[in-house]
Amino acid sequence: MSRYEVYFGMRKILLLPVLIGLALAVAAYAGEAEAPPQAEAQPQAEAQQPAAEAAQDAGEKADEQAEAEPAEPVAPPSGVLTIESITPQWTKLGKTAEVVIRGKAFVAGPEGTSLFVDRNEVISARVVSDTEIRALLPAREKPGWAAVEVRNPDGQSAGRTSGFHHGPIPQGFFGSLMARVNTFFDRFQMGGAVMWFILALSIAGLAWFFHCLSYLRPPVLMPDALKAQLATQIAKGELEPARKACERSGTPLGRVALAGIRQAGRPAEKIAEAVEAAGSRESAHLLQKISYLSNIGVISPMLGLFGTVLGMILVFDTIANQEGAHHIILGAGVSKALYTTAFGLIVGIPAMCAYYFLRGRAIKLLTILEEHSEEIVATLAENGEASGS
Repeated sequence: MSRYEVYFGMRKILLLPVLIGLALAVAAYAGEAEAPPQAEAQPQAEAQQPAAEAAQDAGEKADEQAEAEPAEPVAPPSGVLTIESITPQWTKLGKTAEVVIRGKAFVAGPEGTSLFVDRNEVISARVVSDTEIRALLPAREKPGWAAVEVRNPDGQSAGRTSGFHHGPIPQGFFGSLMARVNTFFDRFQMGGAVMWFILALSIAGLAWFFHCLSYLRPPVLMPDALKAQLATQIAKGELEPARKACERSGTPLGRVALAGIRQAGRPAEKIAEAVEAAGSRESAHLLQKISYLSNIGVISPMLGLFGTVLGMILVFDTIANQEGAHHIILGAGVSKALYTTAFGLIVGIPAMCAYYFLRGRAIKLLTILEEHSEEIVATLAENGEASGS
């Protein structure tokens, strides 16, 4: 064995313990590195346990509070508050009666839809669903129609002036007429405040029509007694009594004749001009008198259209702030809004017809007045020529 082999053999023997020591050191280091996570896991688990218990206690307290606190009111159904039907149609006098009201958008709960009969709140009313209300009404001895109204917490209201009848409903022509009148008032209330202005115009127009009708008559504009008196006195040349008679009469014929009498003794052309001017003034006065009916005929539909525009604005504002079936809300709102236009036309069309009727009568009477004026001018001209000669 050479010395080199001895050297390498001794080297391997010396390196073996070193390698074993290194292996043991690496194993010990690895064990120490894995031990801390296990030690830290236990405190984390111990820390999580109180948190879980606290969460469980909080959940139990929340359940207890939910049971103790009252439930929130149910949101009202979307749609426009409407009364569709009321049963029965009439109640027996002197006895309590149960009334069932069916419609849309009723709200249940203590703060829900309220029922009013003849402007008195019905405490016994109960909202069965969003489409039905039941109420027990006290006995009543006096017969007649009862007004019914429902109101929601959000401010919506709907009503009928003829909800049901206390006692049997009158039959025959009278009963049918009363039903139509009550239906009219139901539609009238749907139109809102503008309807009252249209109603005022209709009353004023009707009164003015009868006034003009009684005024535009020959006995009023051209009394026979005055015609006969003027014909006699002017023919005899008695102009002063004729002048006083014209002043006392206060009629269109008297004013036209007075204008001619004041020009007596002057040329016929001057007399004719004075009479023609007076006739023009009377014609303008009569036509202006009946023109108020024309104004009512124009203003009434415009007011109706104004009410419809206001109603449409309110409808679209409701749609913008409310969820649900928008087409239902829009349809119900538009139908209510159009009532003002309908009533405006109902007033305006007859007013225009009355205006043209009276205008034709006025033109006919003015033509007759012109004929009498020509006779007066001719008589005055003849007297002037006779006195001149």
